[in-house]
Amino acid sequence: MIKSSDYTMMEFNIINNLIPTFRTKKDAQKFASSIGWQQYNVVRVERRFETVWIVAQTHIQPKVIAGINFETYTCPSGEYEFRNGTQQMIVFECKKMLL
Repeated sequence: MIKSSDYTMMEFNIINNLIPTFRTKKDAQKFASSIGWQQYNVVRVERRFETVWIVAQTHIQPKVIAGINFETYTCPSGEYEFRNGTQQMIVFECKKMLL
């Protein structure tokens, strides 16, 4: 379980309905399989007044930006856009600085 307050962009995207949230793990797994992601890419997120499930890919190695390590989750939005003549899903990257 992760806290959305630790990932400011995750909390912002959940509030603005850019990352879909689900009440049960089973619903999140159905959404993951419908967009072609593995069912184990489901994460429980603890928010201020609720606990929800989202589809997010966990990156094992930290992402290094300017010598600073970040723990990263990649979250699909479920919406598509056209880029260079192909249809691609909008994906958000949520980071937390590691101390």
